[in-house]
Amino acid sequence: MQKTANTTIIENENTLLLSPTGSGKTLAFLLPIFQKLNQENKQIQALIITPTRELTLQIEQVWRKMKTNFKVNVAHGGHAKSIEKHNFISPPALLIGTPEPAIIFCNHREAVERTHWELKQKGIDSVFYHGGMEQDDRELALIKFRNQSAHFLVTTDLAARGLDIPSVKHIIHYHLPNKEED
Repeated sequence: MQKTANTTIIENENTLLLSPTGSGKTLAFLLPIFQKLNQENKQIQALIITPTRELTLQIEQVWRKMKTNFKVNVAHGGHAKSIEKHNFISPPALLIGTPEPAIIFCNHREAVERTHWELKQKGIDSVFYHGGMEQDDRELALIKFRNQSAHFLVTTDLAARGLDIPSVKHIIHYHLPNKEED
């Protein structure tokens, strides 16, 4: 796995690795990243985005076991902002992170679905939620968002009425609300 992946990653900007658990995928992508890092560059040189905090921590652990002498930081929800700011006083060569969940508001159902599919095409996990959906589908979307299977909930103002999702720290208004109170 490592040998094949190394060649592919070095030659290509984007690479998708598919293989069973325990086959060496983590090392397969970390080794070529390590080869590309420059000790003279004091900025972030590589970014790894993961879907879960656990995977972020696992990748960090493998990197530290490699004893590369390149600084690594993880960024995920659950730390105080002061800790994250302190970690960037001297930027790491490698940053591994998990995006915090966000709600994206659109004014129309069609815009909700279109925005959701645009995110999906870019490999960004999202679900959509609006009044035109069956109740079971709306509930499933909320379950996926709450358990962070999807990091973005694309919705109409329906989600502004009574939903309580404590993990959400970011709200994005893709369209401006129609009324001030919305």
